[in-house]
Amino acid sequence: MTVMSSSTKRKNIVITAGPTYEPIDPVRIITNRSTGIMGYEIARAALKKNHKVVLISGPVSISPPSGARFIPVERARDMKNAVKKEYMKSDCLIMAAAVSDFKAKKIRKGKIKKGNKGLTVKLSKNYDILKSLNQKPNTTVVGFALETDALLKNARKKMADKKLDLIVANKLDSKNNAFGKGRKNFVLLRKDGRRSFYKNITKRKMAKAILEETEKIMA
Repeated sequence: MTVMSSSTKRKNIVITAGPTYEPIDPVRIITNRSTGIMGYEIARAALKKNHKVVLISGPVSISPPSGARFIPVERARDMKNAVKKEYMKSDCLIMAAAVSDFKAKKIRKGKIKKGNKGLTVKLSKNYDILKSLNQKPNTTVVGFALETDALLKNARKKMADKKLDLIVANKLDSKNNAFGKGRKNFVLLRKDGRRSFYKNITKRKMAKAILEETEKIMA
């Protein structure tokens, strides 16, 4: 009989992925360039390791991996509600989604006509899903940070502010387009200050590295 070690024991992992859509009117939205690939690759890696996976995803053009329980959402508030519910039953939450930081203060009921005077849209801060959680002990929380400057400083601040066990950071610049397919540069930062740099790596391989480090923390 094969006995599974604590590091390979099946865990309940909740993963968020993709962008959120925040409506301005019935036609227009506020969103971002997230494709969802990173979150979906992490979900696939976790399923291969026999973990139980819940994938909460904003609108993307990727089919969810077979074996995951899939929860599609659009707005940040919908993702927040789904995460809060699933988090209570989880051993790990991996927040790979790019939740829109802002939403329209007022959503117009009808389509806004173009006109000749332009348009001013007043925005308000959107839900901070991680900060809205009553984080529970023995649950590993992994976050992501995409920055255009001061990558390590901003990632460490986010890790502390949101009480993360691990953060995946990458910089958006002319040498590293963080969105979509292709090879990217990443940094893994741990709560104890250790860090690992990954250069010119696919998101599939990065997903495996993220999962392996997460499993170490859970163990």
